[in-house]
Amino acid sequence: MIEHKYNVDGAVFTELHSVGVGVVVQDWNGKFLAAMSRRILAPLGPLEAEVKAFEIGMHFAKQLGITDFILEGDSLIVSKALSHSSSVLVSIDAVIVGISKASLEFQNVDFSHVKRIANIPAHLLAKYAKGIDNQCIWMENCPSFLELPVLHDVNAMVI
Repeated sequence: MIEHKYNVDGAVFTELHSVGVGVVVQDWNGKFLAAMSRRILAPLGPLEAEVKAFEIGMHFAKQLGITDFILEGDSLIVSKALSHSSSVLVSIDAVIVGISKASLEFQNVDFSHVKRIANIPAHLLAKYAKGIDNQCIWMENCPSFLELPVLHDVNAMVI
């Protein structure tokens, strides 16, 4: 059984020519383990920001030493491309191939799509990146602005 869940999301900051990425890590019971908010100085579009979020989520898993997890986000296009259930758009092809190759370094990685309502904590972290220079990482202690959305996410998992 997969023991960890990574939710990822991207946000575009057109006026700053950058994107934000949010990653939330929980165990299968919904307990908060870690989170990351990162700003990337690149004028990417929404789809490219979403695929970048999956890529950064994968790197964060490697950094944390987690080898068995679900990586999920609210981009159906990216989730289907990573699950090899649809063709890949040229603009994200290289990143999809890189994520697929990187996934082979882990024991088990599943890619999943969730509706935006189930991805609010990762979305808030992606938006949070607008106000930081590089990245913020939280380990074990959930940042206060995420406590209620993470609790809501846990309650939704139980139902």
